[in-house]
Amino acid sequence: MILLEEKNHHESELWLNLYTIKKIFGKDIKLKENQIIKYILSNYILITNCNDNDILELFS
Repeated sequence: MILLEEKNHHESELWLNLYTIKKIFGKDIKLKENQIIKYILSNYILITNCNDNDILELFS
């Protein structure tokens, strides 16, 4: 699942669960050069080095 909260400061790095984004939300992510995929489990696949703009683009 995903929880988004508005905060007064911005995190410099966010991690997203690729499995949740694809299977639950039906969204495709286009990886950027600095982003890395980390395979933990089949339903726990992380994308590192994301930022708040990446999330806004994904859900807009």
